[in-house]
This record gives sequence, C-alpha cells and structure tokens, in this order.
Amino acid sequence: MKELLEFILKRITSKPDNLTIEEKKDHTGTIFVITLADEDKGKVIGKNGSNIKAIKAILSILARPKGEIFFLKIE
Repeated sequence: MKELLEFILKRITSKPDNLTIEEKKDHTGTIFVITLADEDKGKVIGKNGSNIKAIKAILSILARPKGEIFFLKIE
C-alpha cells in the first residue's frame, strides 16, 4: 500500500524528491506519515480535501478486503 501511495504522490507533487513516507504500525492500524515540500501540501490536499479523499478512497480498495485500517498524516 505504501508503494501505491508513493506512486500517486510523486505524480502530484512538483518536488517529488522532497517526498518521504514513513509507515508506522500501532494497535489502531497503520499510519502513513507524509512529509513533502510546503508548496506541494495544497496540491496533495486539494480544494476542500478532495485530492486526499480520493487518494484515501483508492487505498481503501486495497485495505478493505484485508481488513486493514490506515490513516494518512501530512506533516
């Protein structure tokens, strides 16, 4: 799932070299901590969160059959 997230975000951002994704697991599920350039945060989030919601929907397609729970956190 991390690979797909990275694939999507690298195509959205203007500075893909500044993109890092850290995967943390705890008792609630998997947390993907996304660090990127300040100018790319707006692109990733989108107007009213539309882009990040779409990304989360795509990742949910992979997670749902496995019963996985994940969270996205942009720093």
